[in-house]
Amino acid sequence: MSTTLVELCREVAKRHEILANEFRVLILAILVKLGESNWSKLKNELENVVKTSINPNLLAFHLRKLVNTGFVKRIETKKEVLYKPTIPEQYKHSILPVIEALK
Repeated sequence: MSTTLVELCREVAKRHEILANEFRVLILAILVKLGESNWSKLKNELENVVKTSINPNLLAFHLRKLVNTGFVKRIETKKEVLYKPTIPEQYKHSILPVIEALK
């Protein structure tokens, strides 16, 4: 992950308690980029960005926090579980620099 992207994630994380972890900020930004994603696609995308393997428990922990606080919606289909960003309006502008850096 580029230094600029890490710095952007940290900056956003400092501003908001639920976003107080740069990994959660990155998860949200990637979900916004993808629109929605299943768990394995999200994990693969994260690993591509950070250039290292992601502990599945770490992803599950932070994804659960985002779901429990309403920043991500968990959608169960017959085939799979999907995750879709549902970021409250007052927080959307905060992660825009990170989303732009992913493009």
